[in-house]
Order: sequence, then C-alpha cells, then structure tokens
Amino acid sequence: MNTPHKIITFLDTLKLPYETEVNLKGRTWIKRGGIAKIWVQPNSLTDFENLVVWCQSNAVPHEIIGGTSNCYFLNDYNPDLVISTLKLTRIAEGSETITCECGVNMSRLAKFCISKGISGYEGFIGLPGTVGGAVINNSGCYGSSISSLVISVAIIAKGKKQLLTNEELKYSFRNSVLKSKDIDGVVTEVTFSTVKKDDPSFLAKRAQEFQIHRKNFQEHSYPNLGSTFCIIELKEFSLAYRIVNSIAHRLINIIIKKPVNKQKAKTRLFLTLKGAGRFRKYVSHYGIGCFTWKDAGADKAFKEYLAFIYKNSIKAILEIEVKK
Repeated sequence: MNTPHKIITFLDTLKLPYETEVNLKGRTWIKRGGIAKIWVQPNSLTDFENLVVWCQSNAVPHEIIGGTSNCYFLNDYNPDLVISTLKLTRIAEGSETITCECGVNMSRLAKFCISKGISGYEGFIGLPGTVGGAVINNSGCYGSSISSLVISVAIIAKGKKQLLTNEELKYSFRNSVLKSKDIDGVVTEVTFSTVKKDDPSFLAKRAQEFQIHRKNFQEHSYPNLGSTFCIIELKEFSLAYRIVNSIAHRLINIIIKKPVNKQKAKTRLFLTLKGAGRFRKYVSHYGIGCFTWKDAGADKAFKEYLAFIYKNSIKAILEIEVKK
C-alpha cells in the first residue's frame, strides 16, 4: 500500500475530513509550495493527537503547520501529508495560568492577556505566528519573551505524549531543544504563567505603541517571513569601504530626517556598496535581514541572497524554516 493510500485509509477509519491534491500556494503565508497530496485540518485536539501519534508510530512522513508565517515551502516540494493546526484555538484560563492549544494565534493571545490585565504578553501584539511555533522558536519582541512566560509544553515524540518543563526546553536566543531537534516532538498544548498583572488600559496603550512601531519599521508592503535571519554578524570590511560608508552615513543623517527613511537609505547603501546585484530588489528596505517574495523571480534570488549574507558575515543563523 503506497503512503497516500495508507494515510487516507487511516483518516477514513477516524472519520477525519481531508482534502487531496491541495495547492500549497493557496494555503501558505507567502504563497509558495507545491502540491500536498493530502491536507488535514483537525477540528479537535484529540483528533490531532491521534493523527500525530499514528504518523510517528508508523513512520509516515508529515508536515505540521500553523500560520506558516515562518515557513518557506519550495515550489518543487510536494509533501504526502500536511496537518494544519489552525482550528486548534482553545484557551483555558486557570488561577495563575493559561493553557492554549497549539493553533492559538499569538496576537490573539496577547489581546486576551491585555484584556485580563496580564502583563508580559503585550509585545506579541501583531505577531502572526501560532503558539506552537512560538514556543519552538523561543519568539520574542518588544520586551515579551516566550522563555520567560512558558511553564510547560505538551508534546508528542516517538508516538508518545510527554510534558516538557521550561527548564527541559533549554531555551536560548531563538532556540530550544524542539527547534534544534534534540527532542523531535510535535507541540500540542502550552501552559503559560499569568502571575504578572498590570492595568489593562496601560497594557493596551503599550500594545498600541508596539503596533505603530511594527507598522513603521517592519516590512509590510510585500510578502515576507519577518526576520529571515535571527543573527547576522557582519565581517569587518576594508578601510576604503569603511571610509566611503562613514561619509555616506553622515550625509544620510544630515539630509534625511525621518528615522525610518534613514534606515531604508542605509540598507540600500550597504547593498549597493557590497554589489548585491539583481537580488537587491528583493531585500526589504527596512533591513538586510528581511527578504521579500515580490514576484516569481524571488525564489531564485533567495539562493543568491543566502550566499550573499553568508559571504559577508562572521555568523549568520537562519530563523525561518525552509521546507523541501
């Protein structure tokens, strides 16, 4: 029995609805990907867990996705099975905790906490990812950090359910044992702390300020996955480059008044001086760490962009997940 037929037989047994031959370009954040032979979007956590346990126990290849705002599916990648968590959106509030299913949107979680006067989550306002992805990647923005909020994470690994504490997740900058695959597990639920309190109106005001900053200083005009790299440490360049760059920066600071426009000008200057070439148009004006998928040429340009960043860096760590 081939893999797709094997999957469909199991799905029919569980009476789980599914779709076949789904074009991922219509389901992914940046409209990329090939054809998923089978697409499943479980309506309940129980169905999701049963499906993941079966896949792991039977060595069935599968992709678990949420909003895909951190995933780049290559156009020639045609997975047998894609399991979406987007209907797993239950939030349960305890006395000093919140437990979320893995498909809860981070911005929704932030709004929920703000309305309850729970502090520490307001920086996640506007973040498009899901709880499942955030706890794996140790997401953080505007002073809010997953690693300081997570109490425990329920996962399925090797076909068995288990619970990881914050300490066992071994969080570091934009990393965890789940991201590094030291533990190869699928997140099902996350329990967060709600101990810190503050005035809801104060938290709402802070969140509004973060949203304004996000709109002004982050790419929003073209399809992108946020920060392509979580770390870029550039090499020390030649004396001639540093002199030209320094003079140009002084002129930019004198001529251009708005901070966001200064940032854009400095980004374009760097790419021009370093001979970025034809892929330059795909790099966000807001910084070299963000790549945009403006058109069909972006896929080829992305490879050139990666080579350019690695060539000009002492250290560069990719933040997005490339599915291939």
